[in-house]
Amino acid sequence: MFLKKQRKNIAFFENNAYLCRKNGDMSIKGVITGDIVDSTSIPIEKRAGLLKCMSSVLDDIKQSYSISYDYFRGDSVQIVVDNPSDSLVVSILFRVGLRVKTEKKLSVMCDVRLSIGIGMTEFIGGNVNVSDGEAFRLSGRALDQMGKSTFCLSTPWEEINEEFGVSLPFVDDIISGLTTGQASALYYSLLKNLTKKEIASVMGQTSQNVSRLLILAKEKQIRNLINRFRTVITSSGTGDRSVSCPFGCNTVFNFGFRQINLYILNNFVLNNLV
Repeated sequence: MFLKKQRKNIAFFENNAYLCRKNGDMSIKGVITGDIVDSTSIPIEKRAGLLKCMSSVLDDIKQSYSISYDYFRGDSVQIVVDNPSDSLVVSILFRVGLRVKTEKKLSVMCDVRLSIGIGMTEFIGGNVNVSDGEAFRLSGRALDQMGKSTFCLSTPWEEINEEFGVSLPFVDDIISGLTTGQASALYYSLLKNLTKKEIASVMGQTSQNVSRLLILAKEKQIRNLINRFRTVITSSGTGDRSVSCPFGCNTVFNFGFRQINLYILNNFVLNNLV
């Protein structure tokens, strides 16, 4: 009876080994879900241009950060950020960059509501919008519940949610009030860490004017918050929620905040076979 039970356990582990190899890496990532603010007020003839602007900004970001993205329900977007600590800077760049490019290309400054979710990703499909996991659910659920605000964060850690639930509205207010010039200077500064002289060259302005624009855009304060976010997310114990896969892959298994090391269980089964 004992031997029969152990063989069933081995079959279970072998099946999980197959799933590990098939599905690849289950890890903590950032997922950003967004939709355009008042999209119905944008003229139909400018909708295609809006999507081009969104893709242009995201492709810019993709050159500096490891992200993938996909659209759903027309002008809604979902972005996967491989390094979850980059989720805030990616979100800020997307909002700021979209304001800049839509104003220049469409003569309409568009904004986007963004919900950041950080958690496990249990399945990454060929397209982002068919993927699944804790991060996707947290991000999507928070977007549906955020009401009139345009920036929110949802993680499995309440202390992190509380901290950034206080600070993110300030960043939201800053971004919402940016002029095109301020947004442009901030975008180039955060995207590639250009110097004021380099930004001035891109924008066709003087270094002194760029300095003034960055001060008005609260660039220093935004950078401080981005750095704080990186520190908190990196040291939040994200690794504590992951368990290495014993089957020669990088898959991790998550059972809420309880962890089960399958390698130990597997060895226990094998060592008890007679």
